[in-house]
Amino acid sequence: MNYSNDKLLLCFLNSTNSYIETNVDPFEKFINYALNLDDLFNSKYTNNTIKVSNIKFDSSNIPKVYIYNTHDTEEYLGGSGVREAAKLIEHKLKEIGIDSIVEDRKVTPYLDTSYSTFYQSYAISRKYLEEYINIYNDFDLVIDLHRDALEREYSYKTIDGVNYAKILFVQGVRYDHYKDNLELVTKISDMVNSKYPGVSKGIMIKDKDYQHDNYNQDLSSHAMLLELGSNNSTWDEISNTIDILIPIFKEVIDGKEIN
Repeated sequence: MNYSNDKLLLCFLNSTNSYIETNVDPFEKFINYALNLDDLFNSKYTNNTIKVSNIKFDSSNIPKVYIYNTHDTEEYLGGSGVREAAKLIEHKLKEIGIDSIVEDRKVTPYLDTSYSTFYQSYAISRKYLEEYINIYNDFDLVIDLHRDALEREYSYKTIDGVNYAKILFVQGVRYDHYKDNLELVTKISDMVNSKYPGVSKGIMIKDKDYQHDNYNQDLSSHAMLLELGSNNSTWDEISNTIDILIPIFKEVIDGKEIN
């Protein structure tokens, strides 16, 4: 089956559950075609080509964590969402002496809703991540922060009278160093459950032919996609789980032995 770039992209974007049988990796084809996003940005927003704003390399103050939200409109009960959760993680990391960057630029303003926004979103957030990696080479943690969609009863775990939002890691496998990232999220998930059993639902491996390729995890050997809570999580539950994650992130960054 032979496709032009345009036809392949349209088929790929309009069917997230279909596998196009071709001797070319469709996601790689999409990335090569769609990541020239300046045309998209400029066509929708004159002179609004995305650039890293006010960021200069400073060898005396190198951030260890980069947090971004590919699906930046995902919300919790009460109206707060993943962007606010990312900021809270940044704040709590800073309190323990770990500098981080939260991506302030949104993905949604640049989506073309005539196509499936799922793959477009990852292409746009990929551009953001690439720009920061070009400056800082890599980070100790790269976190694409999402929230799941679950019924209320499946969204939290109660331990000693306190509700914690459940978490889930999503792991792509279609890139060379995926085992490095898999080892990282396995450690974090195991550390969470060793202290707060059942708060982590573990790791969802995306290894089927029709599933999304790599979630931009190929850009870093310290990357994760973290589903923090769900649409039925309260902000208190999100905050409680972040309180669990912060010391674990610190242990991982400091390279301490995992018990």
